[in-house]
Amino acid sequence: MGNLLGNELAQEQRGNCKNVFVMLVVAFVLAISCSLFTGAQEAYAEPVSGTGSSAAIDNGQQAKACWMKSGNRWWYKNADGSYPSNTTMNIDGKMYCFDKSGWMRTGWAKTGNTWHYFAKSGAMTTGWQKVSGKWYYLDQSGAMKTGWQNINGTWYFLNSSGAMKTGWLKQGGAWYYLKGSGAMATGWQKASGKWYYLAGSGAMQANKWISGKYWVGASGAMATNSWVDGKKYYVGSNGAWIPNYGKSSSSAQSGSAFYASGSKVYHTHNCRSAVRIKNPIYTTIAKAQAQGLRLCKNCA
Repeated sequence: MGNLLGNELAQEQRGNCKNVFVMLVVAFVLAISCSLFTGAQEAYAEPVSGTGSSAAIDNGQQAKACWMKSGNRWWYKNADGSYPSNTTMNIDGKMYCFDKSGWMRTGWAKTGNTWHYFAKSGAMTTGWQKVSGKWYYLDQSGAMKTGWQNINGTWYFLNSSGAMKTGWLKQGGAWYYLKGSGAMATGWQKASGKWYYLAGSGAMQANKWISGKYWVGASGAMATNSWVDGKKYYVGSNGAWIPNYGKSSSSAQSGSAFYASGSKVYHTHNCRSAVRIKNPIYTTIAKAQAQGLRLCKNCA
């Protein structure tokens, strides 16, 4: 009888131990499942508009700031779970712009009174940038520039919209010519088939002699084959002044003459053969004759 009772007690104790073990296993499995579920929830995060923080919390690992993508849009998650909004932020040495909802911006964005341009990557750009077929210049701070700008020793003009100007420009009562590259022209410049002279300042010259040899009229265009400066002087097809044009050889004997390099004749006015001379050499009649040159038959 005693043995039977002892066996029953032993069996009961073993059963209780087994139940405790099963309960411990179930509790462990539930704890692991809960942890996995929480981790799955924390694997995705998205900014909550207007709150400055994201919907997800850290997944138990050490928090790190990182870029987050939702659909086709990007936002930046700070280490504390917050995110930048309605501001610019330096991230890994590059400036980025974020709208009021925290989404990264691209293209033009105005901060204060200054325009900036952000590339497709979101990074702020500097230097020359071509946008929608037009050129813009942004300084080292990323600010879009307007007006006259000296860039690497060359002058450019940028409209109030920031777009680079080309062609003719009137500023402060003076005309300027900007090449196809946008660079301000100086010296002789051919535009629409006519020659113009622009001073070192870039200002177009008008109603004056250039180098004492060429006449530019009221429009700035160099005159050719015409009487100029009060109809006192005549310029040929190449724009150069022809001394004593139209005078007889006798009245011009002590006057000026011109000839072509390598020619054996000299001219005293713009005869039909003289008009073909591109770069005439000017001298006096006496010197021309001393060189052995003879008077052109058409000028006689």
